[in-house]
Amino acid sequence: MHKGKLTIWKDDRGFGFIQTNDGDKKVFLHISNLRNKRKRPQEGDMIKYQLITDEKGKLTATNASIQEKFAAWILILFILSILPVWGTVKLSMIYSNPLAIAIYPITGLITYLLYAQDKNQATLGKWRISEKNLHFWEFIGGWIGGFIAQNILHHKSKKSSYQSVYWMIVAIHLAGWTYWLLYIYSLIAI
Repeated sequence: MHKGKLTIWKDDRGFGFIQTNDGDKKVFLHISNLRNKRKRPQEGDMIKYQLITDEKGKLTATNASIQEKFAAWILILFILSILPVWGTVKLSMIYSNPLAIAIYPITGLITYLLYAQDKNQATLGKWRISEKNLHFWEFIGGWIGGFIAQNILHHKSKKSSYQSVYWMIVAIHLAGWTYWLLYIYSLIAI
């Protein structure tokens, strides 16, 4: 087995090129030669593959798989989730109402599913879910689901205008929970 980095990927045409680890060869990769098609390849992915020479003499990857790297986004998600989890637990304890704990998971799941549907609609060239609608669901608590979708589905993760609004929503949530936990909760607890 060989390893290399996917340096060129033409998603619309389903092929790309792997730069070998020693850096001296480019190896052709077609989407049909990927074992696990759950995740779409993208430039920068590390690929493990068997090397063959096709009938035209071109180096080709076969029996290829995308190598999972440590997902730093999971650590970021954990850190970003501390305040909302802590806040919703405290809120549900104060009011003896577990509904507060359910808000983030429910809106997160809905938001994730909306991202998935939007990506599917984009792939099919059909009517898409508006960014305002996605931002609405993020704002009412689904931003964690949006974060997960951006990292798993690779959807809406590179559009800077979308990301600006998204991160503003995250900042509003974190600032709100910080204020509530440090000021409001301390007044209630007295």
